Amino acid sequence: MRKFHMNQEEREALLRDVKALVEIPTVYSQESSPGAPFGKEVAKGLEFVLELAQSFGFETKNYDGYMGEITIGQRGSETFTVGILCHVDVVAAGEGWETPPFEALLKEGKLYGRGSSDDKGPLIGTLYAMKHIQEKSLLPEDVSVKLLVGTNEEELWQDIPYYLDHAEQLPDVSIVPDAFFPLINCEKGLYDFDLVYRRREKPSGSLIIEEIHGGSGRNVVPAECICRLKQEGEENLIELKTTGKSAHAMAPEKGENAIRQMIRCLALTTEDEFAAACGTLLDDYYGEAAGFACEDAESGKLTCNFGTIRTEGDCIQLECNVRYPASLPFETIEAQIKKAFSPAGFQVEYVDKLPPIYFPKDSLLVKTLMEVYRRCTGDMESQPLSMGGATYARAIPKAVGFGAILPHEEEVAHEPNEFIAVESLLQAAELIYEAILALSAKRP
Repeated sequence: MRKFHMNQEEREALLRDVKALVEIPTVYSQESSPGAPFGKEVAKGLEFVLELAQSFGFETKNYDGYMGEITIGQRGSETFTVGILCHVDVVAAGEGWETPPFEALLKEGKLYGRGSSDDKGPLIGTLYAMKHIQEKSLLPEDVSVKLLVGTNEEELWQDIPYYLDHAEQLPDVSIVPDAFFPLINCEKGLYDFDLVYRRREKPSGSLIIEEIHGGSGRNVVPAECICRLKQEGEENLIELKTTGKSAHAMAPEKGENAIRQMIRCLALTTEDEFAAACGTLLDDYYGEAAGFACEDAESGKLTCNFGTIRTEGDCIQLECNVRYPASLPFETIEAQIKKAFSPAGFQVEYVDKLPPIYFPKDSLLVKTLMEVYRRCTGDMESQPLSMGGATYARAIPKAVGFGAILPHEEEVAHEPNEFIAVESLLQAAELIYEAILALSAKRP
């Protein structure tokens, strides 16, 4: 019998393991050390996952703290390998939590905590799906399953190149339960850049910015911004604070950008040259005011998030993130952004980019996973999706986002009070279980 079913004891064990992992604050740290390139807490989270896998009888390998590899089934050059890519690191907690973000709380059928949905719940759910497959001996003799556990997904993906350089064998086809069901067949291109404005001599007698800071990362809509203003010749500072609503940068329109609110306020109340230079350039989420808006049929609109702001000496720096349509070349987007900001005195500094990915709806990979989703859920209406989020599907060939958020559910990754519904987690584990078996059989 193939069906994935967990008894009460297994359900409790799964939730206990998710809670334990959530309570490890696996936020990136610059304090690296051998075996912990992204900080000791991230390394601790990876070790927790690998030790859990070992307790299930799985083969594990730690790639020096950059990536974990968990394998069931046969090895060898002729083996067909199904991959699942997850990550153990999380974004910073941020403001606005009603419960401690790293004290997992089960309430009314939902497990609250930073990383519960992105991506620790799906990660542990995948381990339990693999456990059932191994216990029932459901894999063909020439098939293996490899769960790859990343450690730097929320930052600059420095884990991926290290793994690619050291891995013995990459999966032939992979799913990434770090997105939405039924599946993601298109991910927009991603461009990270900084806007740097160097201030000239402050005009005498004007109210100017002494210090400004806000936001927790370029991939999060900032919920707070604080600015300290000074009148020339005066010692006392005036402090302004704006508050917004945090959201994932892949859908910035779901949030309220506190930095943008602050700049609007400064433009009305001061003569500071930075506020004047910004003008209306930051006034929307789609690049329309700045003149680099674009869209296509498969991807939808370009989105732009101004995630952090800070003073650096005589400069003010913004960390920015753009998600652009899959049909457009990066060079076009970069040129348009420079054209928008350079005349206002901003220096556009390249940080990173990820190319878009696209799989046609009639490809065998997409059709196989859609069949699994429809058979398990009965949902015949939902279609493959495009999104602005960047998942590990971009990291290796022939990979797509598959779950773990169901169509009727709210997306709360990177937001305060992040949670995953217990029943949704169990259903996601079932879908991953069935997907592994279907991909093993059809080998797209």
